[in-house]
Amino acid sequence: MHVVETLHYSFSGTYRGVNRYIPLKTGESIENLKITTKGAYSTFNSSRNGDQEDITVYLYSNSEKTIPVTNKDVEVTYEYDFFKCYQLIQ
Repeated sequence: MHVVETLHYSFSGTYRGVNRYIPLKTGESIENLKITTKGAYSTFNSSRNGDQEDITVYLYSNSEKTIPVTNKDVEVTYEYDFFKCYQLIQ
């Protein structure tokens, strides 16, 4: 299944990023993760942590990615392929 999620954040104060945790059951996986943002520059990190995918999106106010986001509205779009491996019981 191809998933596209868009989350809207309204920051009051200074923030360095956001976290998204996607729960996964045995045999489930996320592949081809792509993150896009509107209202901020960004980079991201993703890793499987037991029964969930941990995604951290780092947000910046400048293209050099050195200044955190302050008092901004930011839209983060998570796009990925979700796989479920079914095991047949004989």
